[in-house]
Amino acid sequence: MAHRILIYQIGRLDTNAFQKQSFNIGGKEYASVLSSFALREFIHSKDEKAEVYLIYPISLPFNKALLKSKQLAEDVPIGFLKKISDILSNPMQYLEKPAEFFASHPHNSEATKFTMIHSIGSFETNSTDYPTVFLNKCYYSDIVLEILNLVIKDFVDNQKVERVIFDISSGQNVYVLALTEAARYFCAWLNDQAHLPL
Repeated sequence: MAHRILIYQIGRLDTNAFQKQSFNIGGKEYASVLSSFALREFIHSKDEKAEVYLIYPISLPFNKALLKSKQLAEDVPIGFLKKISDILSNPMQYLEKPAEFFASHPHNSEATKFTMIHSIGSFETNSTDYPTVFLNKCYYSDIVLEILNLVIKDFVDNQKVERVIFDISSGQNVYVLALTEAARYFCAWLNDQAHLPL
């Protein structure tokens, strides 16, 4: 079995998230909607196996600007936009089973796996019953631990993982910062494993 590389990136859902960008990796240009997909393509060109794991904060569809974006309307299926509209109108139903929405996220057709993490803060909706949804029942440290836990589990469950890459190019936000901190703790965990007696 070939060695594998796991790439983690915070998933995106913003007005430009589905526009292909140009990435220069190893002196070659790659066009992709996410840098992790471009990086995977580069790794595959070296005859190595790489997998992309996307991590979505559950607050992502609570962005009312999404439904006003002409660009987004051109880039994603109409059914996906309707799901966002339904979430803004009925947030409690979404929060009961957020995985159902993220399973339809167009980026997942290229990802190996996706998972969701908690979000911090409050978000406006179109619901008359719940005009504001509060998602601050956890702390930043909880999100770091949540990411760390899933990375360690993936690492242990997957045989012959050679490298783990944390792609922090999704933007500057608290979730990317949490991914960076989880990476630091993961390195410390790996170092501890290396010194355990056989």
